[in-house]
Amino acid sequence: MHIRKTIQYNHGYAALMTTLITVGVSLTIIGGLSFFALQEVTINRNFIKSLEAEAAAEAGIEDAAYRILTGKQTSASETLGLGKATTTITITTSGVIRTIRSEGKRDNLQQNMETILDLNTASVQFFYGVQVGDLGLVMGNNSTVVGNIYSNGDISGGGVANTVIT
Repeated sequence: MHIRKTIQYNHGYAALMTTLITVGVSLTIIGGLSFFALQEVTINRNFIKSLEAEAAAEAGIEDAAYRILTGKQTSASETLGLGKATTTITITTSGVIRTIRSEGKRDNLQQNMETILDLNTASVQFFYGVQVGDLGLVMGNNSTVVGNIYSNGDISGGGVANTVIT
């Protein structure tokens, strides 16, 4: 009878050990997956912050270029805020060449951009009402163009009705 009691006690111990091992393995797997999920969240947050820093740097370039090209007041260095990001714009002048450097920052992430403006080039303005390519312009009956037409091809009006270019 002594052997039976030992066997009965061993059954409870084996079930307890199996349960503890199963719980331990499950917690290890869940912990590992949670670790990787948290790492992925951190990577995604940093990616979004990097995009915000890039957008701030690009906004700084666009702002400085607009101010220079329209003759508005600019200083050699400016700082602008864009949401939670900031950008520091530095404008360097060398004759008619303007070098614009923008450093967009969001928390500990930074994106840099640089562009060069040559102010010596001829200013091109387009004052046409219609611009068409090689195929030209075919105007239908009673059609009107108010303004000039720039065309690489032929311009033809409707055969019967009133076509007007003013």
